This record gives sequence, structure tokens and C-alpha cells, in this order.
Amino acid sequence: MKRGLLLVLLLSATATASHAAPRLAPTLRIVQRDPLVITGQHFRSRELVTVTVVAKHTWIRARRATLQGTWRMRLDGVFVSHCDAVFVTAVGRSGSRARLKFPQLPACIPA
Repeated sequence: MKRGLLLVLLLSATATASHAAPRLAPTLRIVQRDPLVITGQHFRSRELVTVTVVAKHTWIRARRATLQGTWRMRLDGVFVSHCDAVFVTAVGRSGSRARLKFPQLPACIPA
């Protein structure tokens, strides 16, 4: 009886794990440049995320992800043109990580 119950529990746990959706890697996106607005997706639910933006200056902010693992950050007064290099990193307390790099375009480099 005990052995049968153990086998049923083991099989149900294995079946549940195999049907679970794979976790997507966290991603970042610049959705607006004036003011600068960045969004994050696929972070862990309610995770505290530290976001570092390096452009003309460096800004560090913390955001709490929603239950769906998304967050949005708006930097009022910060304008980033298409010629500016922008680097964004987001690190969550639960281990989620994402990076976004927009190096300066060759056409924008002064001669």
C-alpha cells in the first residue's frame, strides 16, 4: 500500500514537472527615448530588480516586478538620441538578469 502510494505521488510529480512551461529569459526594451522609458519582461513574480542605465550619465533605480514578471521605468528629464550609446542592465534579487546594449552608431561618431 505504501509503495503504491509512493509510486503514484512520484509519477504525478514527474508529470506535473514535464508539463510546466519553460521559463523564458528576462528581456529589456527601450520603448521611448524622450523621456527614456525602459520595460522588462520575464522576471520572477514580485522580484525586486535593480536597473542600471549608462548613457551620458549613470542612473540606478529599483523596480518591483508585477505578478506577471514585468516592470516599467521612466527617467523623467532624460533624453537619449539614436546616436547616443546606451547600456542597460537589470539584476533581480532572485537571480534574474538581462542586458541591453546600443553602442554608438558608426555614422554618429565625429570625424
